[in-house]
Amino acid sequence: MFRSSSTGTRYGIIIGLIALLFFVLPDVTYAQDAGITKDIGEYIDMGIKLLSWVWVVPASIAGKLMTNDFTYGAVFHLDTYLWKLWILMRTFAFFTLGFIFIVSLIKHIVKNE
Repeated sequence: MFRSSSTGTRYGIIIGLIALLFFVLPDVTYAQDAGITKDIGEYIDMGIKLLSWVWVVPASIAGKLMTNDFTYGAVFHLDTYLWKLWILMRTFAFFTLGFIFIVSLIKHIVKNE
């Protein structure tokens, strides 16, 4: 239930080291010149611009292909087959739901008698 003193000592040392890093060491560090920071910023900006083109091209291709003809398969003449498959699946779902409803209704009637 209570922590041992060695665990508390470890946590105290860790907290002390963190406090040392954040409050004592920044006083002895020095700033660098702005030229290095500017160069790093330019490289990062160039990398971001390059990566933006990496995702823009596939996204624009996907946007061009998201028409109703491609979505519903009319381009490949699959729309009639997909419609027949949809009707078949819908019919199976309705029969399954009806069967579940009738079984639960019969269970309810038999249980109350």
